Amino acid sequence: MIRRPPRSTLFPYTTLFRSEHLTITFHLTNVEHDWLAWDVFSPVVSPDWQHWDHITNHSFDGQVFSFTYTFETDTAFVCTHPAFNTGMMTAYLDEIELHPNLVDRQIITNSVQGRPVEKITLTDPDYNDDNKLGVWIISRQHASELPGWYTLQGLIDWLLSDDPEAISVMQHMIFNIVPMMNPDGVYLGRFRTNSLDIDLNRQWDNADPDSEPSVYVLTQLVEQWVNDGRDFSLFLDFHSTRSGTTCFNYQFDAFLVPEHISQTYHDN
Repeated sequence: MIRRPPRSTLFPYTTLFRSEHLTITFHLTNVEHDWLAWDVFSPVVSPDWQHWDHITNHSFDGQVFSFTYTFETDTAFVCTHPAFNTGMMTAYLDEIELHPNLVDRQIITNSVQGRPVEKITLTDPDYNDDNKLGVWIISRQHASELPGWYTLQGLIDWLLSDDPEAISVMQHMIFNIVPMMNPDGVYLGRFRTNSLDIDLNRQWDNADPDSEPSVYVLTQLVEQWVNDGRDFSLFLDFHSTRSGTTCFNYQFDAFLVPEHISQTYHDN
């Protein structure tokens, strides 16, 4: 029986040693008021942090989430989603850094616990930036919302590909991307909050430089971008949601959105 800490992920990760050929049943309590849809939730398991399988034998009785799995390796990792931690993010950025259309990579601030918050800029440097549309993108404000990051990773990979449409986009747009806004939350296995138990996504109107440094600094960078006369066409925040509304805009201070819009997108 495992009692889940409030506001944490299912497991930051759980490491099992000497687990080969063992069948183990987990019972996770303290989940009845959680954000996760436990009736459809499926944890994942990996022997190496690279290859992940869903654990399909699971149930939820309204109070306790249970799952059973027979482990095939001596060491295994059990997580809410296929993991992508701070070290993996650094490795990914190192891998794409030499691409000619990744024109800038910088640490814009450090987290409360001292972890770097990085921003990358993507565009075609052979085309004048003055006439390009400006797009700002962030993800992992809520550390557990990995599907949002994997979607953004797919977008980054496409933008840096040789797809003719991606090449055209890079010639006409400039992307400023902060892929991990909350590295402390990721490292600590938090669900929505940073190391001070603060939800960064609720601090954009009055961010504190000491307790929410990534939001504070990014707000300053965007404001400076606009004050310099640069185009500011779009700000995207990649999350993960279990609701039917998967894409929505909202009006907020300087964001010139004419009205609240909520639009559900369906697969064709």
